[in-house]
Amino acid sequence: MSIRYKFFWAFSVVVALACGLAFYGIRGISTTGDLVVRLYDGPLMGINHARSAHASLNEARLILQRSLSEGAPKETLAKYEKILADIAEDLTIVRERVKNENVTVALQRAESQLLDWADAGLKILKPPSGGLTMVPAPFSIQQKSDDAVSALDDLVEMVAAYGFDYRIQAESTVAAARTTMLALAIGTALIGLALAVAFAVSMSRPIFAAMRVAERVAAGNLTDRIEVRRHDELGRLLKSLLAMQGSLKVRADQDHALMVSKEQLARMLAALSATNEAIMKSKTRIQLFELVCQAASKGSEFTSTTIAMVKPDNDFLDIVASAGPTAETTRNIKLSINEVHPEGRGLSGTAFRTRQACISNDYLADRRGSAFHALARSDGARSGAAFPLFSSDQVTGAMLFISAELDAFTPEVVELLRRLTDNVSFALTNFDRADEKTRADERIEYLATHDSLTGLPNREMFNQLLHFTIEASQRFGRRFALLFIDLDRFKVINDSLGHEAGDALLIEIGNRLRGSLRSSDVVARLGGDEFVLILGDILEIKDVENVAHKLLSTLSRSMQLCGHECHVTASIGIAMFPADGSDIQTLTKNADMAMYLAKEDGKNAFRFFSEKVKTQSIERLMLETALRHAIERNQFTLHYQPKVVLATGLITGVEALLRWAHPDLGMLAPMQFIPLAEENGLIVPIGRWVLTEACTQNMAWQRQGVPPVSMAVNLSPRQFFDEDLLQYIDDALAESGMPATQLQLEVTESMVMRDVPRAVKLLDAIQSRGIRLAIDDFGTGYSSMSLMKQFPIDTIKIDRSFVRDLPIDSEDQAIAQAIISMGKALGMTVIAEGVETAEQETFLRDHACDEVQGFLFSKPVPPGQMADLFGLAPTVSPSLQPEPFATDKMPAERLMLTATAT
Repeated sequence: MSIRYKFFWAFSVVVALACGLAFYGIRGISTTGDLVVRLYDGPLMGINHARSAHASLNEARLILQRSLSEGAPKETLAKYEKILADIAEDLTIVRERVKNENVTVALQRAESQLLDWADAGLKILKPPSGGLTMVPAPFSIQQKSDDAVSALDDLVEMVAAYGFDYRIQAESTVAAARTTMLALAIGTALIGLALAVAFAVSMSRPIFAAMRVAERVAAGNLTDRIEVRRHDELGRLLKSLLAMQGSLKVRADQDHALMVSKEQLARMLAALSATNEAIMKSKTRIQLFELVCQAASKGSEFTSTTIAMVKPDNDFLDIVASAGPTAETTRNIKLSINEVHPEGRGLSGTAFRTRQACISNDYLADRRGSAFHALARSDGARSGAAFPLFSSDQVTGAMLFISAELDAFTPEVVELLRRLTDNVSFALTNFDRADEKTRADERIEYLATHDSLTGLPNREMFNQLLHFTIEASQRFGRRFALLFIDLDRFKVINDSLGHEAGDALLIEIGNRLRGSLRSSDVVARLGGDEFVLILGDILEIKDVENVAHKLLSTLSRSMQLCGHECHVTASIGIAMFPADGSDIQTLTKNADMAMYLAKEDGKNAFRFFSEKVKTQSIERLMLETALRHAIERNQFTLHYQPKVVLATGLITGVEALLRWAHPDLGMLAPMQFIPLAEENGLIVPIGRWVLTEACTQNMAWQRQGVPPVSMAVNLSPRQFFDEDLLQYIDDALAESGMPATQLQLEVTESMVMRDVPRAVKLLDAIQSRGIRLAIDDFGTGYSSMSLMKQFPIDTIKIDRSFVRDLPIDSEDQAIAQAIISMGKALGMTVIAEGVETAEQETFLRDHACDEVQGFLFSKPVPPGQMADLFGLAPTVSPSLQPEPFATDKMPAERLMLTATAT
């Protein structure tokens, strides 16, 4: 029942006063409530929004500061404009809720300063495209930013001052109402003491409770609560006041939470900025890890920030850096990437395996980290987060954050931490790329100074080492030896077994050379099969000789190459410093000349440089130069040696032998220039000239009345593998007019066996033209029946080495007899070379040899004397004595084209 009905009948006398008292009391309470409401809606609301504008301004300043140093992405401009809108909304609420002149003036100044700063910030984040407005300088932005902050500070102070004045006024009004109510209560008590006292007591408690609520609200205390048991009007009023207090508390809590969140995000943004700065400063991975952990822990107030990286072939992570109050404890824990281990089922191991962030906002209640709960309790850890670290898209570690607060890792914080770890991952990738570039540069530098096949120093590096050795030897008065090494049979192995075997040979040679010398000696490969050595601190020539003997012995040992047992020898040239030269060019040249001398003396040997070697090398160079001009100066001539049929004594063919009429040295034997021509490739044009000249001379003889004879032409290895061989054979026949049936080409066994498929194809093409084919020097090469069956051979020539001792050597007799029998069996013509005695002729005649060739019948003669031989008997004329250099057909002549009669 309401108060009015309770006292209506009992207190009719004092009803007017009671009603007046009640009305005035209710109005006073209502006025007090209105004051409280106006206090919240006005000053308190203004203070909250002024502070909110101040916090938003700080956040906008952070965004603008980062944009000045890093550049502004599109999302930064949107976020900046959103914050400006929030600030404008807060200031609008302040304007609407606080009606005070001083506040209005401060508000206008703050708006003006903010507008000026905001426009400048927008010009930075979104520069004008027209080019008329200049973008403010950084110091101008800072000044405008400071002015805006100062203006907002003044605004907050003005609103706070206004709220304080308003609170004093409200308290005065409440005090006045209290006094009035007391006076009315006393007056009413005089009229009806007992009932008035009871009524006053009944009414004062809820009123005082309402006043206390109003005072607490006015003082900003929104937490204390009172219990309301009344159900009348005062009870409902008190409940309304309490409900208002609860509403204000909820809104205050929300504002506080928002402010705390903004502060936390501001700290995280600062930590992110500090982390980026640390990444920019870091020169090494360790420095990066340390600076990042310190920046993240300090900026975000984590109890510990830890980076752990994987270790090769290990399930446990290596903690490379940790920072924060509990960093020392964290450094001693074990973290694993394998969930088999308890330490691998925590946040870090899970993040590593899943490649995703692993968050726990109540760490002690999370079963994933049970292995670390005891440590977490001692350190006060309440929440944690782990993020995987990547390097070149591979997970290489994890970054762990521990906080002493529950629910510390909000979605906003997690997003910022993800950005932070992404930056660290980017930095790690850059370090990997830098390491890869460094390795590539080192590899390039190594390849620039070393041979890629053997790993030995190359020519450039050798020249540098030789230069340093010369300088050191000159400074300390020391001697050293330079050894130039060239393999003797490398080309044969390389061509026979292939380049793979050749490469394996060079690698083995390099290893043997290194293994035979001191660590202080230098071994280098100049290219091909050429190696060079520097033997430092040599006291005696005998020491160099011992090393050379050791090297020859080491290199000549057999080796397995592609399943074949091979033996390789070497020729070594030696030059001594300073006797044989004091600079790189002279020493290298002299050692090279000495090496060529070793080759000319039979190979598999070493020779020291001397003035004689130098003279021979100069003569060789001069001879090579003269040889290049010999054809164009018509210095070559052909001499012809006949071949005789034993059965009839008739000359059936001639063999053309090359002579060089040197203008200074006189008539040179083939051995003096043919090897040189073969070496430098001049044998090909010389061979073409011989072929054309021989065919032309044959036709000239026939025009003089000499019976037709055929010309046999020996093909050198270079000629045989010349792609234009068939062409210049055809050209020689066409130019001379000689029938192809009068030409016979001689090849050696080793030539055709080098590339059997090509040899068969080429010989078939030659035979198809009507040209006859002969195997020269038969018996010194492969000498097999399969050779005779495989190639289209018409004639075999027994080598002079088997003919020389025929009368007395039973082995030579057996070999010659076997060759003759084999040739007869295959239907071939058999010719014996080098027949010089009647005993040799008799043996060959008795064993049915078809033809013979040698000094017994005729020496090689000039073309003008050849016509006279056709009228002579098959006996040697006493007047025809052999030329000094033509007593034997030199092996090098087998490289030349020869003419043979059929």
